[in-house]
Amino acid sequence: MRRQTLVAVMAILETDPSITDEQSDLVSEVLNGRLKKSHLYPPKTESTSSPPPAKEPPKEFMNKKEAAKYISMSSRSLDNYRSVGDLPFHKIGAKIIFKKSDLDAFMANWRIDVAT
Repeated sequence: MRRQTLVAVMAILETDPSITDEQSDLVSEVLNGRLKKSHLYPPKTESTSSPPPAKEPPKEFMNKKEAAKYISMSSRSLDNYRSVGDLPFHKIGAKIIFKKSDLDAFMANWRIDVAT
């Protein structure tokens, strides 16, 4: 690194009140080459295989994005069914929300039973 750049960075570190002394010292050591790159990152440890976090159950009321994801449909399709009256919704101010039981009933209406 060029000396002018080093001097400029050091001046910023000394004058910027949002930078703590610890941060300033760390950057100074890196810039001066006294701290190896390996000291900046903690060593990788072998993680024990833990199960992924459980999915959160669907909420009773969902916004359009959540509702579309819940019934595996695009937001646009959801809007279309809502606008023609096939899908009940609630409107609070400008916000449109869907009740989980209404989404379940809507999907049940589209179920096709296959005779065997």
